[in-house]
Order: sequence, then C-alpha cells, then structure tokens
Amino acid sequence: MKRKLIVTLVATALELYAATATAQVGSCTIAGTSKSAVAATPVTAGPLNPIDGFPEYVTDSTGLSLQRCLDPLVCFFDPIVAGDPFSLQIGSGGEAFYWAADVILNDQAGAAVFKLVMAAETAFLGDNAATGGPLDGTQFPFLRFRYVFDAPADGTYTLAHPYGTEKFDVVGATGNRDIFVSYDRGLTPGQTMTGNVGPFLQSFTQPVGFVGDTNLLDLVSGGPCGNTVTLTGVNSAGNPIDFGGGQTSLFTDLFAVQGMLYDGKVQTPINAPRLTYSRTAAAGGQIEAFAASTTAATVSVIDGPTIPVGSGRIPAAVTLDHADVTPLDATAAEGINSLAVGVTDASALPPVVTLTADDAVSLTTAGTRKFDPTSQNLKLVDFVDIASADFDPANNTLTVSASTGDKRANPALTVRGLGAINAATGLYTAVTLAPPAVVHVDSAAGGTSTAQVRVIAAVAPLAPSLPTVDFTTSTVVRLHWTDNSDNETGFRVYQVAATGARTLVATTTAGITTADVTTGLVAGTTYTFQVDSFNGIGAASSETVTTTTLALPAPASAPAFGFDTTVQRRLNVSWAASADATQYQILRRASPATAFTAIATVPASQLTYADLNGAANTTYTYQVVAQRVISGFTDSSAVVTSGSQTSVGNPTSSAITSITVVGNTVTVNFTDRSSNETGFQLNRATLNGTTLGAFAAVGGVVSPTNVAGTTTAMSTSDAGVPNGSYRYRVDVRNWANTAQSAVFPVAPASTTVLVATLNAPTNLSSVINGRPTVNWTDNSTGETGYRLLRRTTTVNATTGAVTDGTAVTTRNIAANLQTFREPTALANNLTLHYDVLAVNGTTLGASASVYALSTALPTPGNFTTANIAGGGIRLTWTATGTATVGGYEIQRCTGTACTNFTTLTTLNGRNTAAFNDTTATAVGTVYRYRMRALGGVGTGFVGTTFNAIATRTR
Repeated sequence: MKRKLIVTLVATALELYAATATAQVGSCTIAGTSKSAVAATPVTAGPLNPIDGFPEYVTDSTGLSLQRCLDPLVCFFDPIVAGDPFSLQIGSGGEAFYWAADVILNDQAGAAVFKLVMAAETAFLGDNAATGGPLDGTQFPFLRFRYVFDAPADGTYTLAHPYGTEKFDVVGATGNRDIFVSYDRGLTPGQTMTGNVGPFLQSFTQPVGFVGDTNLLDLVSGGPCGNTVTLTGVNSAGNPIDFGGGQTSLFTDLFAVQGMLYDGKVQTPINAPRLTYSRTAAAGGQIEAFAASTTAATVSVIDGPTIPVGSGRIPAAVTLDHADVTPLDATAAEGINSLAVGVTDASALPPVVTLTADDAVSLTTAGTRKFDPTSQNLKLVDFVDIASADFDPANNTLTVSASTGDKRANPALTVRGLGAINAATGLYTAVTLAPPAVVHVDSAAGGTSTAQVRVIAAVAPLAPSLPTVDFTTSTVVRLHWTDNSDNETGFRVYQVAATGARTLVATTTAGITTADVTTGLVAGTTYTFQVDSFNGIGAASSETVTTTTLALPAPASAPAFGFDTTVQRRLNVSWAASADATQYQILRRASPATAFTAIATVPASQLTYADLNGAANTTYTYQVVAQRVISGFTDSSAVVTSGSQTSVGNPTSSAITSITVVGNTVTVNFTDRSSNETGFQLNRATLNGTTLGAFAAVGGVVSPTNVAGTTTAMSTSDAGVPNGSYRYRVDVRNWANTAQSAVFPVAPASTTVLVATLNAPTNLSSVINGRPTVNWTDNSTGETGYRLLRRTTTVNATTGAVTDGTAVTTRNIAANLQTFREPTALANNLTLHYDVLAVNGTTLGASASVYALSTALPTPGNFTTANIAGGGIRLTWTATGTATVGGYEIQRCTGTACTNFTTLTTLNGRNTAAFNDTTATAVGTVYRYRMRALGGVGTGFVGTTFNAIATRTR
C-alpha cells in the first residue's frame, strides 16, 4: 500500500512536545533509536502589541530581538487586504514573519527535491467573512520548522540542519510531496518557549536594520548545529540512495533569510471601551469616544482608512479631552480620554473610525522615546441605554427597558439569549422562575449594553456555585466562585472537617468572589472548603471543593564561596538547585556574634551570587533559602549554611627605586614588599611645569613573584611614551585593597623624564652640484641623530619615469642638523633619491624624501626644422642622450619679436625629437618657439636655459 508521511504538529505555549522530540532537546545528533535530535534554544516573546495583537518582538537566546518584518523590499509577507480596516491597521494580510530562513535542495538536473522552512511567524486561524482579511481575535504567533520532500525512492532519510537532525522513512515513494512535516509551537506574549528553531540565523549580507534579505541566497551564522543543510538516504539493503546522476547527498549552505531588528520601542498602550454614535431623526448627532492610555499620551479620533476622501464626518483628527486618574485597583495613574464630536449631518456615519494614542513624552532610561504611536481602526456602533432591568418574584416577571441612540435608523434591539425588545414600547417582558443576574441588550447596529437585574422583593441570596481553587502554596489557598445573586451582603468561606463540622476561615463583601485562606493551614495537608452567600434574610451554601497544600520547597545545597581573584572585595557564592524553587534568598553574617541578614534575592535560573561588600580580615558565613513564589505568596525551604572563611588582608605598598629611559620606552624599577598581592599596575601622570596631572594606568598587570618574608626587585615598562615630563606610581593590589607606592621622582621640581619625539622632517630641498646638498626643517626633539639613505635612479628613455635602484648609501649625521652635503664629488648626470629621518638610538622616525642631481640639466640642442605639416607646425630637434633628462617642455608666443612665452606642452622621454603644434593654424601669423630639458617624471627638475628660438610664419 502506498503510504505518505504528512504530519503537522501544533502546540500552544503551555503544551509539551511529543516524547520523541523532548528526549533530544539540546542535542545535534540522534542518539539510540530516536528519530530526531533538536538543539534549538529558547525564544522569548515580548509584550502584546495593541495594534496587531501579536508580541511586540521576539528575542532569541543570544539577545537578538526582531519585530514583524513589513518592509516589502527585503521581507516577504501577505499584502494588505484592500478595504479591510484591520488589515490596514496591522500593515499586512494574514501571514507575516519576525524571522524566516528558507532552504531548497536541488538535484543535479536543477529540480527542487527538498524544501525547508524555519520561521518565527504570525498568522490568523480565521478570516473575516465579509472582507476576506485576517480575523481579529484569532491571532496565532508561533515558531515553525517545516519540510517537504519529493522522495526519489523508498528508504530511510537523514536530514542534518542548523538546529539538529531528523530521520524519517518513506514507503511508496512517488517523487511528489512524499514527506510533509511541520512542527509549529505557539508563542505567548511575555513568555519564553523552546521550539525547533533558535537562535535566529543571520545572513552575512545584512541591509541596515535587518538580519537578511529574503530576495537573496547567502551564507548564514548562528546555527547551534552548523549553518548548512544536508540530506542523505539509504535503501532497505543499506545502500545509499541516488538522487540522480550518482548524487547520494544533497547539500547547501545558502539560505534566504529575513528579519527586522527591533527598534527598542513599544506601542503606546490604548484601551477603547467605547466608540459609539447618537443621532436624531433629522440626522444631527455626535460621535462619543472613550479611551484609556498613559498619562502623557495624546489620543485623537478621525474617520477610518476605508472612508472615501471627502465623504467623512471627521475629516481632520480631533484630540480627546484628557484627565489623569488612579483606578482603585491600581498603584499608578493613567490617562482617561473622552470627547463627544458633534456631527452636523449624520445621515451617513463612518462604519470605522481610527483612534490614535501617541505618547511622545515618556522616555526610556537611555533618554530615547519609549513609545511608538498606536492607531486602531475600530467599528463605530450605536449607543444602547438600559433604563431598567427588574424582576418581580411575586409574579416571576422580568422587565427590561432599553433604547438606542440612533433615532434615525432605529435599529432593532435584542435581550441576548431571551428575545427582542418591542420597538414601539422599548420593553421586553417575560415570565421566568429564575431570571439572570445580568442582561445584555444588543443592537442590530452593533451597540451593546449590560445591566444587573434588580429584584424588587427582598429574598435570601442564591447559593454561589463552582467553588474553584486558583492556586495553593504551603500555607495559602486561593478560592474563587460564581456569584449567582445580586442581593447578597457578602460571602463566608468555611473549612469543612471530615465530620462535617465547619470553621469560618474568610469573609468577603458583596460582589467579591475571591478569597485567600491563610489561617491554620499546614504544608502537604488536604482540606475541604465551602462558600456561603448571605444577607439579612438568610444564607445559601455552594458545593464543596477539596485541595492539598504544597509541600515546602526542597532546600538548596549548602552554599560554597570563595574570594574573587579578579575583582576587589567580591565574594562568589554558589549552590546547587532546588527542584521546585522560583527564587533563592541569600543571607550573610560577618562573624559568629552577629545575626544573619538578607542581602539579595535572585531568580531560580541563577545559582551564583557576587557579593561586592566584603571587607579585609573578616570572617564570613552564608545561608541560602530556596523559595517558591506563587501569586505574591512565598514558601521558604529549610535554611542551609556555608562554612566560615576569613578574608584576605590588605597588601603592602611597593617602592620605586629608579627609572631609565631608552627611546620612547620608560622602565620603572621597584621593590615588591607584599606577600599576598595578585598583581601590580604601573600608573603615569604628566608634569606640566609644577602642575601634576591625574595618574592613569599604563601597560598590563604585572604578575606577583614575592613570597612571605622576602622582598623582590621587579621592573615594568611603559612603551611608546610621547615626548614630555612625567612622574610614575606603582599600585599593588589583591582581593582586599590597592596600595600605592610613593610617586617617583619625589617632588614636582625634581628630575623629570624626557622622551624623544621623532617626526618626519619637512621643507626638503636640494642644491644641484657635483656634491649635491640636501636641506630640511628639523621637526623632532630628543633625537640622537639624523640618517640619510641615498639611491641612484634611472630615467626611462621612452616615458621619463624614474626608478630607484636597489643599492643604498647610508649617511649618519649629528642631531638637530638641517643640511647635508655629499663629502666627495659624484659622477656626472646622476639622478639621486634621498630619504631623510630622525633616529633615537635604534628607534627610527618617519622619513621624507627629495630628488637631487649631480650636475645641471643640459641645454637642449637647436631646433633643426620648423615646417608646416598636418594642418599645424612640426618642430624637430636633436634629442639629448644625458641620463638625467626625462623629457622636454615646449613654449610658444605669437609675433615676430614676442617674448611672452607660455608653456604649450610637456613631453616625456629623453629620446623624443619632434612635436606637431596643431593649434598653430592662423594663416599669416608668426609663431616663435623655444624649449628646455626636464628631469625624470616626478623629480621637478627643469633646465635653466632655453636654446635658440625657432620662428615660423603660416
């Protein structure tokens, strides 16, 4: 029988994986007979975004936070559904992504054989029947790992991917969607979840603000099991399966990645309990807007995005009135915003309005804006008013009186679950033995209202029902129940013994349906409770509920601690975990004579604590208490106590004995006089006249060498010191303290340290001579001399380019000089390249260079011809063979006796012997020419005299 594997695994944030998946969490390779191995790390969902109903962002285990990726240039998502207000509000259609990484494995023919999708995704479980857009209230954010395989043959296949390994069997292969597996794990705002993906892969090509571009295939990083995908298979005989052309393995390291970096801001909170309208029969009316937001938010209302331009009733945004209040059940104020917007012509009202809350005032701790504006497209409904909802027990009659604010359309009203209100009288009447506690009146125009049913005659209250245990701790049980009356004075909670005797353990007032039982409870004990409603007429009892208090948390292991070797006055306390702890309390005493004092409380994930308040030569003891916190109630384990240890004493300061300076390196010699140090640090301060600047650490930490009862001579160096005067200090440190040496030299007026500054010379020039001279400006201080490096260069006969020779002649001269002349005459016709630099011992400064000539450039020979040719004048001359010549400069002026020559052109190459002046075209005009020799290209040398002038008339 042909069989395909088509599996979809969907889990909410509170569900667990199947046992086969759970067994492999944290592994990249399959163990034993398991079918999969998953090494994905947790993903945390941010707070709820009030615009789209999804988490504001998701954060992986590396701290990378991403928000919904809605940039069409680099992100894939379903487009906005035109005309759907909710789709316009959220900026997408039904599907969008925080992050996605897609992979396709192709066979040798280029056909897609295997497709892998990894994502942190947002989707909707329902569609709006009217518009086809996403249905608000069906949001489903989730982590996805999905693959589709067109199997070439039956067999067992192994998939290795960035988050683990999958092994699956194919029977009855068709080559078309033989395998379809999807692991989807739901995300809940504010909670952490481990799925089959995480941490998020990142492309090496990342546009600004993104971790990848979905349009590109790129290498990635971040996979806990590597950053490639490989698929192999074997048949029933154990032989490799051929994917085509002898290919037994499909592999890729290219992924299409998308994800937008979280901008650090959350949406401005907004709650709009009411957006209603009222209008008269003559079409006059108003829109009533009520909303709550932050105290600093500005809330405004305008026609919704689906209203055609020019036909709206609120064409410009109207700001709601604002006041700050503190609700009875809150500790902080919130902004209450409301306004009635008058509408002159309410004959046609917008079905949707846009409500925007913008808090531009509240800032983060970093001083940046905390909130983004939040806009919601909300349905506008009519105002429904319930005037009364009365029940008369004498005749068992329920009467509801209600009306709509829409007097123009008069939409029908219905008492939910009961029947229609008479349009003429505005009443609903029914005979019933047991009326509901509240009634809901719904309008055909969308409005709704709720009211409590008032009992006219005084009777005993109805019994509460469904007593339920919300939670238990070791010493607290929280109960809640359903209030079935509207005339009770309050409720009494009783503990019921096995004999049936009842003990009052809690009382609440009317309407309060929750109570905490805290009296007389013992850990790990079973109790039964019952709730009575009561008033002046009588009381009625609920059914009973039974629960067992929790056992006390298991204690943590006895804490161990030690003195940190890298941070002063820090003690590192550690302990082993308690299985049911949600936090740990750390207590400390400084000696056996003092009581333990709580110094910190840390989460259950933290099994260490850094105590930064240690003192030298003090004995410390610690206690760790495992605690379980449930809804603000804390259960504490038995106390476990550490052993006692005495802290380290203060170190003894060292003494600087001398300072030496070589080049830009200062060596400080000192004596180690401490036997309990962990290291030494050299410090330097600049001395400006008699003013000493602040000391700052230089160089690395020097390890200790001393032992008890001895002193040790040591040294440390300060390299690369700029020129200046300084004083030094050596600090010796250990766990307890830092001890400073005396400053060396002792007083500001004493000897200072002068360090050489070796800068490149400037203003280099040369004098042409048989013994060339080089001049420069000395920009260095503290140098021990100057060095000149001379190279003989050659000049290319064709291009005039100058090339340095490999042989170097070195000249060393005294410090502070600014000129050098060759001591002996050099050969004629040499082009020389000098490098000049300051030195300090073996330290070399930056160099500068200049060219020099051993003889002057020769004067070119006379022009041999000046003929009319090629539409201009052609000049010829006899080229020089002198090695220092790199080319020629041609000059021209106009007129028989002209002298205002200007440069016409420069020609490279000493063998150049002709030039066509194509600009000399004026008939009957006299042109005069002259030229001079040039040095090699880049040298800047020119001949000092011109040859005889060539004259030609056109």
